[in-house]
Order: sequence, then C-alpha cells, then structure tokens
Amino acid sequence: MNLDKTDRKLPGATPELISTDLEAMSASLSDSLQPRPHDGSWASRVCDYTGITLSWTPGPMSNSLEAVYPFVIKGDRIAYHANPNVCTIATAVNYAKKRQAPISLPLFAQWFTTIDDPLLDFETRKTRLTWIYNGLSNVATMGHIFSLELPHVDQVEKWAQWTPQEQREVLEVLRTGEKRSIVHRLLFGCDGRELFHVSENRWGNCQPSTIKDARDTVYPTLVKIGQQYGLTKEEFDYFLTIPSPRRGERVFYPFYVLSRSQAEENGWDWNSVKSFSLLTARTMAKYCNRWAVAAGRDEPHAAEAMTYFLAAYFCDQIARIKRDKPTATREEILWLNLDRWDVPTVPWARHPFKMSLAKGPDHGIAMMLGLKVPDLERFDPLRHIDLSQRTVELDAWLTNSAMGNNNAADWDSIRTLLRRVPLRHSFWRVDERLGDRIWNGSQTPSLRPVPPSPAFAMPLLPIDDWLNGADQGVLQQQCCGEQFSTIGLLLRHCQERHSYSESPTLRDAVNPDQDDVDKAHWNSVVICDICGADFTAAQGLRIHRRDRHPETLAPEDSLQGSVSAAVRGHFICEVCGSDFILRRNLLQHLALSHDRHDGLPCTQCDETFATEDQLMGHMRKVHGDPKPFKCQECPAAFPQRNALNDHVTGVHRNQKP
Repeated sequence: MNLDKTDRKLPGATPELISTDLEAMSASLSDSLQPRPHDGSWASRVCDYTGITLSWTPGPMSNSLEAVYPFVIKGDRIAYHANPNVCTIATAVNYAKKRQAPISLPLFAQWFTTIDDPLLDFETRKTRLTWIYNGLSNVATMGHIFSLELPHVDQVEKWAQWTPQEQREVLEVLRTGEKRSIVHRLLFGCDGRELFHVSENRWGNCQPSTIKDARDTVYPTLVKIGQQYGLTKEEFDYFLTIPSPRRGERVFYPFYVLSRSQAEENGWDWNSVKSFSLLTARTMAKYCNRWAVAAGRDEPHAAEAMTYFLAAYFCDQIARIKRDKPTATREEILWLNLDRWDVPTVPWARHPFKMSLAKGPDHGIAMMLGLKVPDLERFDPLRHIDLSQRTVELDAWLTNSAMGNNNAADWDSIRTLLRRVPLRHSFWRVDERLGDRIWNGSQTPSLRPVPPSPAFAMPLLPIDDWLNGADQGVLQQQCCGEQFSTIGLLLRHCQERHSYSESPTLRDAVNPDQDDVDKAHWNSVVICDICGADFTAAQGLRIHRRDRHPETLAPEDSLQGSVSAAVRGHFICEVCGSDFILRRNLLQHLALSHDRHDGLPCTQCDETFATEDQLMGHMRKVHGDPKPFKCQECPAAFPQRNALNDHVTGVHRNQKP
C-alpha cells in the first residue's frame, strides 16, 4: 500500500528496484518479529517509537509501517520506504507525526509531560513550555525550507538538487534540530509572514472598510459576547485580544499566549481575523463536514458566524477555567487556554498546533456550531449562538490528527501513548538549543526558555547507512551486555532499566495470555456441563442439550431459551437489554450510549467513569492529578489501576507481579 502510494511514483523507481527494496524490507521486518513467550504460536512486534507491544487488530495501537526520515539514498536515486529507513510503530503515532520532522514526536511527548507534572510550579512550567513551543515552531520552519509539505514526487525533485553534503546536513537537522549552515542559507530572505501565516494565500493589506466595520461593529459585539459569559471588557481584552497595528486599538486574538509575539510582529489585524474565520468555515464545509453538507444538515450562517462563534467558545472556556480554578491568577488562566488534550492552538498554517475544528463527542455526526437562527431572521451573534447545541471542538492539529477516526473511548490512551516517546532515541537526539529561540521570529522577551531533561539516552545511529544505500535493516543494538533485535526492544529496556522517571503506564495492545483467556471462555460456552461433551459451536451444544438432557430444560424454554442464555454475555444493560461478556464493556456502553457513568469513581468529586483512561483524563484536567490511583499503604500514586496492583503485589506483599 505505501509503495503504491509513494515509492512507485518517485523518479528512478523501476519495478525491479521497488521489488528489491520490498524483498529487503520484508526480510528485515520478518526477522524482527517476536515469538509468543509460551509456545511461539504467534508473533508480536514492539513499537519502535514508544516501546508498547503492537496489535494485529485495526485501531490506534495497530502496526503501521513508518519511514523514519523523509528520504534515504539508494545508489543514484532517492527512495522513501526502503531499508534502513523503515520501522514499525503504532498507527496513532504515525497519524500524529504525518510529514513532520521526526523530532516533532519527542517534543509532543515533552509538552504532555510538562503539562501533566503536578510537581512543577507555574514559573518552571512556563520556561519549559516556552522552550518546547519554540522548538515546534522551528520544526514547522524545517517543514517549509525542506519542502516536507509538498507531494513526495515534488519533494524528491528538490532534494535531488542538493549535494551529498547538503543531503547529510538536512538529515542531521531533521533528527537533531541543530541549526546548521544549510538552515541559515535557506532562511536567508525569509520573513515571519512567509513562515507563520493563516493560509497559503498570504495576508493582504487590511482594507479600510474591514477596519471600520471591525471598530464600529465586530469588536463591540465580541465584548458583549464576553459579558454574556461573565467577562468584563478589561478581562476580554486581556485574555482574547492583542494590540492592533493601528496604535491604541485592540484586535481579536483568541490563540495561545506564546504565539502572541509572532502575531504582533507579523501585523495581525482585523483582515487576518476575517481571513482565518472564512478559511476555517470553508475548510469545515469542504472537508470535515462534507457529507453533512451533501445531506443538507449544515448551518447556512456558519461563515458569517465563525468569528463570533470563536469568541463565544473561548469566552466560555475562560469562564470555566475561572470557575474550576478560583485561586488561579490572570496570567495562569491565560496559560491554561488549551484544547481537550491540553495542547495550545495557533492560527499558523504550517504549525503542528494550528487550530482546527474537530468533531466533539464522536465521528459520524454533523458538525454544528450551535447556531439557532429562526426563519426569515438575520443572524444575531448575541441571540443565535447556543454552545450547548454545538457538536464541534476547537483542537490543535496535533490533537485532531492523532485522534483520527479512532473510537472516542481510545482518545485518552492515545495521548498517554504519545507521552512515551523519548527525548533521546536511536533515530533522533533533540539538541538542547533547539528551543532557545524561534529561528525566524520573535518571542516574549521576559520568558527564558529552559530545555527539558531526558529520562535516559539511547545510542544515536550513524547517518551513513541512510546515505550509502545500505540494504540491511537497522542493525541489532547492544545495551547492558544484551542484544536487541529491534529499536523498540532496546527502547523498552531503557524505559524499564535506565529511566530516572516513570514512563506513562499503558497496557500493551496485545495480551500474551489473551488466547488462553479466549479459549477458557469459549470452552465454557461449548462444553456440556452435565456430561462433558464438547462442540465446535454453541448451536451444537443447544441441540445436544435438547436431545440428550431435556429434563434440564424448563418447560417454557424453547430452542432459544436457557441454553442460548448460557452463551450470552454475563453483563446485561438494564436500559436497552444489550449483553456483554466483560463488565468494562458494559460500563463503556452505558457511558457512551445512555450517558450513564456507573463505573470508576473519582476520589475528589462525585463523577464516575467507564474506563480508567477517562478517569485519568478527568483527574488531570479538573483536579490537576495525573495519578488518581493511590496506594493505601504508602504515599505512592499511579496513573492506572494495573500499575497500582503491581506495586502493591511487589512492594507490600513481597510477591513478583
């Protein structure tokens, strides 16, 4: 599939060469599979970026073929999916990275880690977040100057013009973030507007009519919307505006505080607001909401209402932060203006934090802003926006892309998965100077960026194999006298043996004992509990019970009576009658289908949740506690119940978990 979409279309990619690449990749990937520990009856693969065991079932933790770097040199041609440039990672991680530089992933992980750490004070958190934001802004710049956003064929045409030394430099920049000479050369003559803008259509000069309309109508209305949510004019200006290029005036800017200096430097004005709002509305109608539009389920006033919707959304968010954190200062509230995953949003087209409209509760629904405009009436921003009726959220591109088309119940676990990507890996080593400043832009002078510390370091692979056409996959790695056949196994070893901090707990996608569990369950379903006869299907057991043991059936039982009840799930929904084999599946069904939360209780409020991931997300966002499972015998706390159980068993019961 990957070869058909990309590699076969690249210059110089003959069928014979593609076949050779495919055979070499297949052999390397086959050699990297791990047999089942018990009897070797099936194989597993560890994610090379996170260290979790991957699943063979489609989903966020399933196997995905990854090209580590944007290119690899194979003789006199440039290739993409070819040894040693391929590895296997979780699908959700692949979606989060897309075409960005490989060092984007460890920076995402560090953002989540910094936000989640309850021990960091506000000032320390600010310095680290500033460094990470600067680093990701520079990653966005790499994407532009190295043409990563172009189609692969166009990318290769540009890269083929570089000398071998320049190709080496580019790969080193992409995997370390070092600002080498080629960066200086390609950035020469670029200004901030070329790198940080709303869309590929560059900002134009602000039209006088736009300025007058904004000053006389739009801005006063936005202030009134803020007042509907309990914000004074002073608070609205502080949280949701920046100085306009026109001296003495303010312009609407609801995006993250760290992007404000870039916006001011690039002349963000009311024309920029209008451009961003129209682009957002058109993108939603053309792509995200196109099936609802085709069915006539869209909102006809969405384009003209978008700026006012953005104001209502962010005013509501600021009001909720004030309510949930009554002791927070105004500056702390400003820094907490984040999306569902605690990721910031910015308006820049190429940035991984670019704001996007996302489907709120789940997929398969029409995207609605909550506009309630009666027939024959003109849209009124103060009366016709009802956020309780909306089905959209405003998320960063990272959040939206990583969530993908996955089940809503998996979203929190995907975020936890991304936190496991290390800062220093065999494929990358993030330079400590990457986030010191934005390469081609400004930042708030009072902020002093401080880089995060790596939890451990893996040996960085030499780049020569990517430049000399090596046919082998990634060679075996050594650590502590052990040989590791894949980078993922080495990563897991480092996480377990050499990390000074605890890696986020995430159950492996594959349970090596699950086959035995399944076998035991289905044996109980298709084995007669009277005479021991076994059957390959429940139908055979039902016939057997009817013919050989009719005395065990109640008179009213039909062929679908008590026997069929024996093969049904053990947990039945009292609302709709659906049955489930596992209790957690019933709890998840109650939460998602009937808005019932009868499962895991929050220890600090009355909320309950169907899954541990949902409880952990609640504890992190509402109570600032990323480790809700507390040990009753010591002060230890853990992000998931299975980690607590292992702790109690191993530490307080002196047993091997």
